[in-house]
Amino acid sequence: MKPYLVALHLQHKSVLVVGGCEVATRKIRGLIEAEAQVTVISPRVSETIRLLANAGQLAWMDSIYRSEVLDSVKPILVIAATDDPNVNADILRDAQARHILANNVSSSERSDFTNVATIDRDPIQIGISSGGASPGLVRQIKSEIDAIVDDSYALLAQWLDNIRDSVESVIPTQTDRQAVYQDIVASDVLTVIGTGDVLLARAKFDAILRSHLAEKQVL
Repeated sequence: MKPYLVALHLQHKSVLVVGGCEVATRKIRGLIEAEAQVTVISPRVSETIRLLANAGQLAWMDSIYRSEVLDSVKPILVIAATDDPNVNADILRDAQARHILANNVSSSERSDFTNVATIDRDPIQIGISSGGASPGLVRQIKSEIDAIVDDSYALLAQWLDNIRDSVESVIPTQTDRQAVYQDIVASDVLTVIGTGDVLLARAKFDAILRSHLAEKQVL
């Protein structure tokens, strides 16, 4: 099946993770970064999960899985990450019976969703998936993109995000606003950031921005 890739906004939304192994820990780290409200149920958890629970960054239920937890926690997502494939299958079945999207780490093809390989250049995130066809190829693609999309892209993305309000307050149409961003992206600003001369890059960035804003203010 061809997956439909999306970026979920999980801030303040309930997510249940069943299991406390390293696989669960990796997924939990990403969920916490997304500001989800994470509940972990498992009698045994990694030291990282224990520390996160002690710090109040997640809720840890020190018990075995029972289907009733789905009704009490009311998650929008469930991740079945125990070391028992049969238990994971039970969790998937219980979640789907309640119309809750679930991921079974033991069987991605039976899951409602799977995690994709990601490159994080906050605020830029790049997701790569082969739909399970070739994890090795995905790793190669990730390595190649990772070498190209460096921190220069992250800094430029932050600058563009920071001017959004001022651009929208002066330039009324989406087409004209897009022209501002396109002129900046098509310029040598990104290249100059890559050389390390951030001050010069910012000066070029601001010059393009001022040109567009002055033109609209004159009109």
